[in-house]
Amino acid sequence: MHRRIVKKPEYEFKLKYKTINTIIDKVLTSTTLYYSDGLYSLSESGFSAAEIRKTTKLLIVARHHYIERTISLPITIKKDIKAAVEFEFEGLRDEFQLFYKIAQPSDGKCQVMIWQVPKAIIPKGIMMVLPESYLLASLLKPNQLLRYQSLQGRQVMLANTLTHISSSASRHQTMAIFAQASGVSLTEPIEYSIAQLSLQIYNGLFACWQQLASGFWVTPEASKRDWKTLLKPLMIPTIVGSVAYLALSSAFVTYQLQSVENEIEEQKDAINSVLNLQNQIAQLSQQLAQFETVNQQPPPLWRIWQILSPYYTQGVTVKFIRYNDEQVYFSGEAPSASNILESMLDNPMVLHPEFTTAVRKQTDNESFIIRFSLAPLASTDNSTVNRTANSASTTEHK
Repeated sequence: MHRRIVKKPEYEFKLKYKTINTIIDKVLTSTTLYYSDGLYSLSESGFSAAEIRKTTKLLIVARHHYIERTISLPITIKKDIKAAVEFEFEGLRDEFQLFYKIAQPSDGKCQVMIWQVPKAIIPKGIMMVLPESYLLASLLKPNQLLRYQSLQGRQVMLANTLTHISSSASRHQTMAIFAQASGVSLTEPIEYSIAQLSLQIYNGLFACWQQLASGFWVTPEASKRDWKTLLKPLMIPTIVGSVAYLALSSAFVTYQLQSVENEIEEQKDAINSVLNLQNQIAQLSQQLAQFETVNQQPPPLWRIWQILSPYYTQGVTVKFIRYNDEQVYFSGEAPSASNILESMLDNPMVLHPEFTTAVRKQTDNESFIIRFSLAPLASTDNSTVNRTANSASTTEHK
């Protein structure tokens, strides 16, 4: 007997999602402020002037109020990277709150993004500071450009490269210069109006909230603090947010699980057919392998001399001859490199001859490097027999 699966109506899932989203929106509104030459409250509908509240613990800073830079370190060990970053921060902690993110190491190097936010613009009681560019970059695809205006009308340009975030709030930089400096292709950028900016920052908070949990905490001043008092306003928002996230995740996982079970049930016969076909292919492959003639004996290396020796009499200067168990690399100088390649193409002992680099003109000669493989003995013998037969046939015809 097959178990019958009954899907829950999709509107129930959407209703739960909308309710949870409303709760999270209220939590963010009560705990988050935006700084751009002043404090603003942040919501999906836009910005509005606001004052610091006791519940405000998260501050998002506009791009033109902080320094953003990327450094490249020739190390990949996390402990060494942190030590190098701490050395980079020496002398800056008195004036700035410093944050950094380490990109995925590549080719023995590591890119580290650094943000320097002036302490003077951070109100007391703020526990986390988020750079505006980091939030918006999470909404971009790799090598995608973004252009928008700040609340004060400043043009801001942003690029999400493969290794780091690049942004600029300079009044004198064009999009073409910015794209070239960021190392991305100049394409039509995404445009955000001031009215859209609030919603996109809001979306950025949801897109990368897991990454925000580390790396953007405000370093407390070297004084005794009552942590219990500081954390007390965050207890209820944290509990509500955690419950909302768990409820949303559970509903989503349940919905996805039911969808997968339905697909598996519908495609059961197709999966069995694919498995049977794989077994048949494996059996046929084994049978085919039994009838193949294996000839693994490599061609003799003296054939290299048999191939290349005629070129000595043609005035070819040989620079080097190398063999790597598979292919021969022949470097030399000749009046015409193309004639050398054509003669190799006509030689039955040579397989796949080709130039590995561009031919360079040197006075009256051309410098070249040709790569080729040695033909098996059997194929060479057959070619010789065919040529002899063709020659005899031509003579008899004459």
